[in-house]
Amino acid sequence: VRGVGPAAAARLGDAMGGAPDPLAAMAAFEPPPAAGVDWPALVVCGGWGWKTEKVRERVEEGRREGWLHPLGYVDDAPLAALYRGARFLVFPSLYEGFGLPLLEAMQLGVPAVASRLPGVEFMSGGDGALLVEPTR
Repeated sequence: VRGVGPAAAARLGDAMGGAPDPLAAMAAFEPPPAAGVDWPALVVCGGWGWKTEKVRERVEEGRREGWLHPLGYVDDAPLAALYRGARFLVFPSLYEGFGLPLLEAMQLGVPAVASRLPGVEFMSGGDGALLVEPTR
């Protein structure tokens, strides 16, 4: 993954358990219980798809706990600023056919961890993201 060393990329994949579904991605970014640890916030943006009840519940828990920031739909200009400020993109799609968020992140040089789906793999060019197997 461009911008992330191989060891860091492997840790990201390991943290997600090789399963880039949304709940696994959120679990990977839940801060450790140790006080004083500098832990990056997880910012989630975009609309809700179908069959997302469990994800919505976990997003609300993370918001209440203060480590997850759901933004909903974000217009183009603020979205570009979010990408530029991101350490990396996590694209935990189980059904994405094209991978536009991955393309947007790659355009701005943001490293990414994404589901290994045909469209996403094609968009990444094979080495533009750390691709991991999705689960269902």
